[in-house]
Amino acid sequence: MHGKIVSYQGSTGRGVITTLAKKLFEFNKAAWHDKRVIPAIGMFVEFRAETSFVSDAHASKFQIFDERTVVSEYDFWHTDSDEELETLEETKKFEYVESIYKKTDYNTIEEIISLMTVADAVKGYFFAESSSVAAIDDLAHDDHMIIIDYIQLKRFINKALETLLFSDKTIQRDKFSEFFAILTRLENSYESMVKYQNLNIENIFEQSFIRFQFHYQAFCSAIENHKDRLTLAKKQEKGYAFQVNTLLNRIQSNMGNVEANKEKLAKIQVQLQASIKERERVGENLARLEAIRKNFYDNHLTAFQVIFQTAFNRFFKKIKNGLDHCGSLLDDQIWRLAANSNSLKNHFKGGGEENYCAVNFALQYLNRLNKSMLHNADQDLWHYCNAFQKQQRTYALIVSNNIDLTTEVKVNILARKKYLIVKHAPKKINLQSLLRDFNFTTIYIDKDLDWASNEDVLKEIQGFKNNANAKIEEIDAAVVLKNVRRVP
Repeated sequence: MHGKIVSYQGSTGRGVITTLAKKLFEFNKAAWHDKRVIPAIGMFVEFRAETSFVSDAHASKFQIFDERTVVSEYDFWHTDSDEELETLEETKKFEYVESIYKKTDYNTIEEIISLMTVADAVKGYFFAESSSVAAIDDLAHDDHMIIIDYIQLKRFINKALETLLFSDKTIQRDKFSEFFAILTRLENSYESMVKYQNLNIENIFEQSFIRFQFHYQAFCSAIENHKDRLTLAKKQEKGYAFQVNTLLNRIQSNMGNVEANKEKLAKIQVQLQASIKERERVGENLARLEAIRKNFYDNHLTAFQVIFQTAFNRFFKKIKNGLDHCGSLLDDQIWRLAANSNSLKNHFKGGGEENYCAVNFALQYLNRLNKSMLHNADQDLWHYCNAFQKQQRTYALIVSNNIDLTTEVKVNILARKKYLIVKHAPKKINLQSLLRDFNFTTIYIDKDLDWASNEDVLKEIQGFKNNANAKIEEIDAAVVLKNVRRVP
């Protein structure tokens, strides 16, 4: 059936489709079988339904109905499928082209009327990509968010999510459904556009632009008609020339009735001259028409190639940026939920020192590999992560032998800083080793440290030039742990 989406919630993947009879059908993300586009209010669809629930739905091939389209919205509503509407469209196209052909004087025409701009043709071709890009606008935007490369880190975003869902059963996968719905569409568009590198743009031009130029098609019919007339004129000319030669031979040989042959020769010569003039006239007009057709085709093809490439580059960049933006939002949500999860406090209590996020999971994966034997994809990932951590990763140190205090401080600062690594020095020997190996931006010192005074710890820190400028903060267990619920 044909219908139109009148309601859709991206967060749940649920929506409502109406039909010509104003009957409403509900659908969910499981019933939407169109990887090219995301459902949207106002979108025309083709669907199947059982009772009042949709079992299969996808965007119709027909989304725009205006003065430039052959079929109307009325035709859409009064057909049951795109296939039926396409058949009607072809019938109407044929009738329209035939009507144009009959009304046009091709002996005087000087140009071909264009029913669609090249820009509109390109816009129609990139409908799915445009729909995917539009979905990005609905996402939250944070100018301070650190953007990650989704293509590089996709599998590790999924790894971080799966680990989070396994570790905290109170978090449901549906919480992330809106992100995955958008990412799926963007990925499909991205993969399709990667393949565009090998597409024949002229074929796309003919399918997206020329196919809808009905005056051009009528013009081509006129050219074919002129070619047929020229062929016929040449055949007639050849036939008349043969008859003239035959009669001349008979007259010169005094065969038959010479006067009758001379009279017949004169008539045929007149017909021959008329045929020559017709051939010349049709030939000249055919050359003129072909020049007009070629000029129309070549000029619009050149414009199409320029606009197509510009649109391609713009959409490709937007889709890649959209993937990175949406992937970063998803990764940030995983990080924030993990950092605030009571179920994961034992992870940090047991020595976990970094957040749940894609880059950290990627680095864990890479650290297990032999760097001299990495395949190309892992080499690219290693270079990306290595550069990323140099730019974004910072270190903090907690000096305390109070596990509960250390855990709470660690969780609090990790919830604020995504790419922070929190080291822990419960003893003096740990402190010295860490101060030697790492450059810390902030060092948190337990006010009630039992193995050294704060002054001694500060002196120890000042003894390491790489940490002499670290920010020092004193932490008080009585303040930090007040009102904190203990996790068994």
